[in-house]
Amino acid sequence: LDQRVEEEIEEVRNVLGDDVVISGFYSYGEIAPFHKEMKCQLHNQTMTITLLSE
Repeated sequence: LDQRVEEEIEEVRNVLGDDVVISGFYSYGEIAPFHKEMKCQLHNQTMTITLLSE
């Protein structure tokens, strides 16, 4: 997601509408060394959306 976080949030807002409260946090996905390497690197990023309603 990197610098495109705002675009991702805008897309969610387009689907859910402006009257929905949005909250959450941002974090990276899996960080681990690749095969036969010592340096850890980012493997992927994921956006998870959970909707709650009454």
